[in-house]
Amino acid sequence: MQPFPIRVYAWELADDAEYYYSTAASTRIKYRAIGYSDATPSKRAVATLHYGNDAYHATATFIAEGALVILRGGPTEAQRMNGGLLTPATLGGQYLDRLNHVGLKMDVRNLDD
Repeated sequence: MQPFPIRVYAWELADDAEYYYSTAASTRIKYRAIGYSDATPSKRAVATLHYGNDAYHATATFIAEGALVILRGGPTEAQRMNGGLLTPATLGGQYLDRLNHVGLKMDVRNLDD
């Protein structure tokens, strides 16, 4: 297996990161993270993820949709690598499209523009 170059970014949980616990009225999750580039000058971006169910449901959804991308989707980096340690980044835009279709909303904004 050939090595796959991965660029590592510094990510930290934002101060206002939120997790909504399951209640009778509402079961949802919301995460925010701020990323800092290693470029000079450093740039920042914020990513927000919303999902209308609890974390258990989200985990099952992420796994099932990822498997469907590998089995039924077009070419991905995960397929090219032919197994090994795979992260969601290797599934590409198809994965985000599938997650969006089942209710996950992700927003990424540049904070320095």
